[in-house]
Amino acid sequence: MTIADAERLHTARPDAQLVVVPGANHVLKQTTDTTLQGQMPTYQNPTVPIMPDVADAIADWIIKLGR
Repeated sequence: MTIADAERLHTARPDAQLVVVPGANHVLKQTTDTTLQGQMPTYQNPTVPIMPDVADAIADWIIKLGR
């Protein structure tokens, strides 16, 4: 998925929150490599942490649900 794809989805559902975290891949981990081979360590290694900005965005969303 590209940022353009995310923006199109947001256009279709403007009430949804769109958060773009540069450097985050599909499994919410940081990588600069855009190839599948280069990203495999983030998929296979559970010790690679989720990016803090992603975790913060998820936490903010959960907090807003409780309001």
